[in-house]
Amino acid sequence: MGDATGSEACLLHLLFAKEGDHFASVSPMLRVIARHNLAILCREQGRDGEAEAHWHGAIGERTDYMPCWIGLGELYVNQQRWPELDNVLAWIDTDAQSAVDAAVLRGRAAMAQGDFDAARLGLKAAIAWEPSALLPRVVLSHALLQQGRDLKAAEAVLREILAISPGHAEATRNLAVLTRQLEQA
Repeated sequence: MGDATGSEACLLHLLFAKEGDHFASVSPMLRVIARHNLAILCREQGRDGEAEAHWHGAIGERTDYMPCWIGLGELYVNQQRWPELDNVLAWIDTDAQSAVDAAVLRGRAAMAQGDFDAARLGLKAAIAWEPSALLPRVVLSHALLQQGRDLKAAEAVLREILAISPGHAEATRNLAVLTRQLEQA
């Protein structure tokens, strides 16, 4: 409902409130999810250090909860902390179901380092693994548009995004801008 402060207060209460005398208890997984959601709230508010601490806390409780690893990886990509990203990717790689997420993180890292060809190759592989996946296509469109070398391929990827998700606002905007550019060329 848009109440970040209220959400944070509830999540902190869940994590740190003392349990009363009763038979049920708070599930350890619920605590991990609460920490993950706190990390997301902190990231959205520019509190990256706190976000990182929450993700590490969650991972300390459950190393197999991949959303925390992915969130931490995104943080490290944005901060260009490549050795830490490599460690995160090593963990994500242990979960075959997270191969697409790992490819997206690698693609974003390659783009941040100016290696658009590596980004494109990895993202295309991720799309081949998961043909209906939206995120690798979105990041691939970013790579193609930023590189600016193959705008027809960028147009095709944007159209694929819109075929999967017709209301995708970013792809709609990017396709409109790209169409105008191609018409002027």
